[in-house]
Amino acid sequence: DLLSINFSLFLTYWLCKYQLDDSIFRNILFLIPATTSSLLIVYYFTGVYRGISKYVGSKSIYEITLRNFLIILSIYFYSKIFNLKFFSFQFFILFWILSFFFIGLNKLLIRDILIFFNKINVSNKFFKKVVIYGAGQAGAALYASLKTDDRIIIKAFVDDDKRLWNR
Repeated sequence: DLLSINFSLFLTYWLCKYQLDDSIFRNILFLIPATTSSLLIVYYFTGVYRGISKYVGSKSIYEITLRNFLIILSIYFYSKIFNLKFFSFQFFILFWILSFFFIGLNKLLIRDILIFFNKINVSNKFFKKVVIYGAGQAGAALYASLKTDDRIIIKAFVDDDKRLWNR
């Protein structure tokens, strides 16, 4: 994530077509530790690394968007506090979009690689066929939990409530 956000920072500079003179180079040198410290603080306090990458989904993508917004907002305030007038509002918006893209892409790639290697590892192992009793909310929660395990094949749902049959 540190590499992704710093790469996004440099890409934003390049896309905004800023010329690299001495003052801009000093701003870049200032923003790298500011970006890194902001990322570490925001990601630590929001618990980004508590989850397992295998379970990255749309909720995780929204959380990445919010976390990156907090990082960009803190960098924006750093630039205002230290009088870095060089940065425009468009710079920060582009930086936010690029950091979201690269960090989100990394998370999805890591998730897909883990799932791929997990499928290779379990392809020769014994599969358990499961029938879930209860097609209501608890059965759906159990299904959501079991579907991430590639060794389990869910064959059917069974329920005594006729309203839940054939859904």
